[in-house]
Amino acid sequence: MTIKDVAKKAGVSVATVSRVVHNYKWVSPEIRERVQKIIDEEHYQPNYISGVMATGKSNMIVIVVPDIKNPFFAQFTSTAIKLFKDAGYFSIVHETDNCSDEEISFFGSPFALLADGIISVTDGVENEKLFRMIHTLLEKKKPILFIDRLVPNSIADCVVNDNLGAMYKSVKHLYERGHKKIALITGKKGITVVHDKIAGFRNALASFGLTVCEDFIRIGDWDQNTGKSETAALLDMEAPPTAIIACNNFICEGAVEEIERRRLKIGEDISLIGTEESDSDERLFKRLGITTLRLDSKGLGVYAGKYILDRLKSGCSKNSYTTVEYSIELIERNSVSNLN
Repeated sequence: MTIKDVAKKAGVSVATVSRVVHNYKWVSPEIRERVQKIIDEEHYQPNYISGVMATGKSNMIVIVVPDIKNPFFAQFTSTAIKLFKDAGYFSIVHETDNCSDEEISFFGSPFALLADGIISVTDGVENEKLFRMIHTLLEKKKPILFIDRLVPNSIADCVVNDNLGAMYKSVKHLYERGHKKIALITGKKGITVVHDKIAGFRNALASFGLTVCEDFIRIGDWDQNTGKSETAALLDMEAPPTAIIACNNFICEGAVEEIERRRLKIGEDISLIGTEESDSDERLFKRLGITTLRLDSKGLGVYAGKYILDRLKSGCSKNSYTTVEYSIELIERNSVSNLN
């Protein structure tokens, strides 16, 4: 059944049926009830694309993430989706693996234009290109929020984790326990995150008068294989580090696997600090006794969800934007030895 069939059967215009379908005003209760009864009886389903074109709204929010398997992204996404569902929106998750081409492809697609709002937890495109990429969406007053990447306040609102401060906390924790030979294993994809973690690590070492050993800064992918292979490379050195900072939960798991394969004991033979712990993998790190940097993935999800909903409700456009920073907590367990 088409909208014309509904209108004919109800004895009203197509425009009136459209008003009922989209819950607009200016329809008398009697007519609304008559039209709705026919819609229910005939199981009429309005054309989705036509509805979007007519109202300018899709009731769809897109969340763009690098890797949905990562516990941080999974919990963040799940938290935001629940808020959207309660508010009458449905959510689509798009995965990019922090690949700049994937990110550019999504933001340049008609699919992005269909979304009422977008949350991006990706970090693969330089700011100048990013602005050109989202310019059309901003002109259409679609709310966009970037998570865990710093963008200029002339482009969009963003929320960043204090990775610089987190690296300082980690190095300080190790230095106070006598560690001077500290290594870092990080992924290479991501502009703000990679820069801040490496810069924070270098700055922290310098602040405690420690020399930066370039061979101790290992860069690979954000996965367990990188954790295993780079930990192996560090431990095979003639003068290996006494401590390793693994820059995400997967890298940390790989480091643990390689250390245990060598029958070494974490917290005695080698010290280890993991990062990006969330509620989902807290049990694992507790069981392994790994000191970690904990992200507030649930709090970030709530903030992001409320931000998009508030912007959709107010309908306001913005000419300047803000940056919100979330602190990262160091959770002490048993994976750091005291060399003093």
